[in-house]
Amino acid sequence: MIFGHPSVNEIVQGQIYLGKCVPHSFYPKNPLGAKNPKHPSLPAALSAEVQKKLGTTHIVSVCPEYSSTGPNHLTVAVEDSEYENILIHLPNACQFIQTALDHGGRVFVHCAMGISRSATVVAAYLMKTRRMSRSAAMRFIKQKRPQVHPNYGFIKQLETFADCQYNPSPANPVYCKWKRQQKRNVTQFLNQMIDTTPIIPNELLLSSEFPDDSWQAESLILDSGITHLLSVSPAKIPHSASALLRKHRHVKIPEHRKDGLLLALPDVCDFIQDAIESGGQVLVHSSSESTACIVVCAFLMSARNLPSDDAVALIEDALPLFNPTKSFFRHLELFDACNYNPTAENQLVKRWGGASVVSHPTFTPASGIKASVEAIAIDIMSETGLDVKAFGEALSVIQRRNGRPL
Repeated sequence: MIFGHPSVNEIVQGQIYLGKCVPHSFYPKNPLGAKNPKHPSLPAALSAEVQKKLGTTHIVSVCPEYSSTGPNHLTVAVEDSEYENILIHLPNACQFIQTALDHGGRVFVHCAMGISRSATVVAAYLMKTRRMSRSAAMRFIKQKRPQVHPNYGFIKQLETFADCQYNPSPANPVYCKWKRQQKRNVTQFLNQMIDTTPIIPNELLLSSEFPDDSWQAESLILDSGITHLLSVSPAKIPHSASALLRKHRHVKIPEHRKDGLLLALPDVCDFIQDAIESGGQVLVHSSSESTACIVVCAFLMSARNLPSDDAVALIEDALPLFNPTKSFFRHLELFDACNYNPTAENQLVKRWGGASVVSHPTFTPASGIKASVEAIAIDIMSETGLDVKAFGEALSVIQRRNGRPL
């Protein structure tokens, strides 16, 4: 904020200002000395008092609503859409700003909100003239105007702007490659945004898809307002994404333990509750949709006192295509039966089976009748979800059928 005006921030001292549209009552009748002003609501023109204090001489309107009013006003007619091509306009915008500054001018760059389009243009200028990276330019701008956040499509275009040596054109092979891939990359990102499903609005989200691309991951976090991330294996989160979060907890579930996720539930529920109580918004992510849903249901049961059926109903409403498995329901049954605090010593958990049957010490390669018995047992166990208790019962049945112990 500058001079008490909430819509404008000084980005480069005495040279470049970044902001958003201003209510019509603030606009002067003749912005920047236009001879025949046809745009009384030109948002880049501030109140006469603020404009005088800023000493602005040039305007860059990064939106299609306001066409140029003269040589000191450049319009970049793009919408704030991930699919828009702002890249091709960046060289001209940078040149306009540089020419104004070379003649002692001061430039006000704006769009509708001063967050995405205008920030992209200012970032491009800093990248070209100061050889900043995309990340460095955005950090520099955020220090002066914290709310800025270009959409994912524009972030990728800033990267391409640097890769094009700041000269994107239809003759530039780097630009042509970006152009061919743009729609596919943006669609992929938007699909991942759709997969991020709100369970409790503004508090708890769930997803089984998380971007591998660091820029997509960054945009997903910022666009969704995520402050805390709970990832449960299998999951892979780009390091750069974690840096944007208040907290990131990753829970690795041992593959050899059938009860690994069950035993982790009390801790992950506490993490979610603490995050929400601190005013955060939590994303629960696992590449296994069933795992993510188990965690969310357990939280709803323990923290919100919902019966398991009601918790499952919330999940099914949010994810109509979710298909619960026997293991999904068994986790919730045991979590409930253990009063939301399952431990490895709990008899219910023990009977369910801590170690998977495959690694059970009594399960060794065999031949002859013992191999046949084990084959039958495996079939029975497969039908019952690899239950160790069922394994023992299966052996007893087979022993009785054979009339002698194995």
